[in-house]
Amino acid sequence: MKFFSFVRGKIKNMKKGTKIGWLLVALSIVLSVWVIIAQSSKAVEENGFVVDESGTITAYTGGLSNISGMPDSANSIAASAFATNPDITSVNIGSNITSLAPGCFAGCNSLSSVSGGSYSSIPSQCFYNCGSLTSYTIPGSVSSIGSQAFQGAGISGITIPANVTSIASDAFDETYNLTNIAVDSGNSVYSSHSSCLYNKSGSNLIRVPFGASSASIYSGAATIGSGAFSGCYGIYSLEIPSSVTTISDGAFSGSGIQEITIPKSVTSIGGQGGWTPAVIYGYNGSAAQTYADSNGVPFVSLDTPDPGPDPGPGPDPGPGPDPGPGPDPGPSPDPGPSPDPGPSPSPDPTPSPDPTPTPTPSPDPGSQGGVTPSGGGSTGGGGSTGGGGSHTPDPTPKTADGDIDPRLIIAIAVLASGLAFIIVGSRKKAVIVKKGREDRLDD
Repeated sequence: MKFFSFVRGKIKNMKKGTKIGWLLVALSIVLSVWVIIAQSSKAVEENGFVVDESGTITAYTGGLSNISGMPDSANSIAASAFATNPDITSVNIGSNITSLAPGCFAGCNSLSSVSGGSYSSIPSQCFYNCGSLTSYTIPGSVSSIGSQAFQGAGISGITIPANVTSIASDAFDETYNLTNIAVDSGNSVYSSHSSCLYNKSGSNLIRVPFGASSASIYSGAATIGSGAFSGCYGIYSLEIPSSVTTISDGAFSGSGIQEITIPKSVTSIGGQGGWTPAVIYGYNGSAAQTYADSNGVPFVSLDTPDPGPDPGPGPDPGPGPDPGPGPDPGPSPDPGPSPDPGPSPSPDPTPSPDPTPTPTPSPDPGSQGGVTPSGGGSTGGGGSTGGGGSHTPDPTPKTADGDIDPRLIIAIAVLASGLAFIIVGSRKKAVIVKKGREDRLDD
């Protein structure tokens, strides 16, 4: 009897636990509805722009392809506001917009022009895969450019304003139309030379435009930075100036460079994944030869070949042979008596033969040295893009998730707790009931 009383008490307690679970489930439902209603009541639609109470544009429902301005009540743009919109062709971001969320225009493949705005950052993937974007001016208010901000965009030229102090290394990845990077002269961190991006002093080459067909490295550069030529498939040949001492890891990885001239001044060459040039021109015993030998790349020396010892003058041929006396003319005939004999005629002298010609000296052995290689080799045509091949950007934009209301998270947590109470209570009740039946059968 005591046992059955114990079981009934447990079941009664389990019923209370189950009730608590159902109460929590009901509470979570009520809380979720409240959050949804609150959010919908906060959002205001102005000319197709959905703006929440914080001033963030969360969506655009208008049908315009050319957006000439943003609502005055808005101050920021959410990640999902315009992303993947296939109809928008141009956007004028109002001066009241001071913040952009990551990926807010990602995948807008018809977007060709963006202007305006006073935001301080171009966030990650902001214009990701905007292949039609050819006209864009970075506002002077921008101080940073995030990862993959322009990846796959169609821009051909970009100007970095004076305020920009941070640019992600992959900010311009796969911008295959980009041929010119310019930097405002007032910038304290970056500079540009021959359309390439450098640090302020010009000692470090940071980025060569992806669409470049040739490159001329600044004569003051000492380092070719990591990834500087990565993805530059249009550059076939490159001559590095004697100011350069270091080629960083990955400087040429994934590039199309096939012929490269490396001076003696380069003393360090890092690993270059995915890059095997056709030939390296350099000097014997240099870092260039070491790299070529270590990676199985043909190496052509630019050292001048040794002409060998001076053989001196050729042998003296000596005097020609003595021709000897001419033939004896014999006695003169008796002229006989003559009234006036006159003088006797003298015989004509016989001319001497020409002396033997001087032999030709043997050729100078010093002229038999090897052929001096051409300085820098053939530059090749720009038609071949090397081993990189074409690379099509990922068509799927990687947009960032929007903010989640913390109240909705609380509602989800309450719901989970309620379900846990119900499930645990039901299982324990089933175990107790089963045990009670087994005990009755034993009795």
